[in-house]
Amino acid sequence: MNSTQHTTEDIKQRVMMRISDDAVSPRARWVFVSRDVTFWTLWGGAVLIGSAALAASAFATEHAGWEFYEATHRNMITFIVTVLPYLWIGILAGTVLFGYFNLRHTKTGYRYSLTIVMIMSIGGSFVGGAILYGIGAGSTIEVMVGERIPFHTSVVRLQEELWDDADEGRLIGSASAPLTEETILFTDTNGTKWTLYTAGLSPKDLDALARFEEVRVIGYQATTSDDVFYACIILPGFLPHEQNSISDMLGRRSAFLERVRPESEIKDPAMRSNECERVRVRILQK
Repeated sequence: MNSTQHTTEDIKQRVMMRISDDAVSPRARWVFVSRDVTFWTLWGGAVLIGSAALAASAFATEHAGWEFYEATHRNMITFIVTVLPYLWIGILAGTVLFGYFNLRHTKTGYRYSLTIVMIMSIGGSFVGGAILYGIGAGSTIEVMVGERIPFHTSVVRLQEELWDDADEGRLIGSASAPLTEETILFTDTNGTKWTLYTAGLSPKDLDALARFEEVRVIGYQATTSDDVFYACIILPGFLPHEQNSISDMLGRRSAFLERVRPESEIKDPAMRSNECERVRVRILQK
């Protein structure tokens, strides 16, 4: 018997002793197949949840009101800190890591590098998220979760909180019946009714007030003890997904910047509001 045969026999003996010492018993093939299927299913579930998180965060970002951020915040940084969808970012990061862990534990997962596994997990979430966002599921997920999880404020509710603040010169809601030639009845998103003075509005603002079902109003209260609000600028309110393409948002951004410039003031000195002029200056100075 040569040395190779001796070596082979020694290996066999050591293996048999290890099996005996550790009380190793054979397992059926279905055990390993089930384990593999479980890990693939968990990875798929993680990608699906990540897709939902991505679709919801895209909807939240789309409707965050960045076009008018100067009206609600001092600068872009404070605006981003307020509207960033922290919950969805956290869920997306968690599902990517969870998906990575499960994929690496499948039968062939060990062959893939960290980069490949992360690309598969993130790429799967992006594809799924794009599909869910495209069919409008992002809004359903965002609103539904916002209604059920106390520490997550949906983008719809966040916009209402930011804009339904008469003390800061902002309202959001809908106009209804005219009261006089210069006033209309306005109901905000909390159901509070206001007498809205429109004498200081330009033709473009009056057109927006009539055209949009829900509007954002920038203006002021003469006193905080009454329900009278003087409108200076009218902007569109919360718009459906179909009206939120990048070109639509850029158009609203351009219209907003045009409305706050001094040249947008009413030309007739008798009708021009000095207070509205101060409102515009305050926004431009941010």
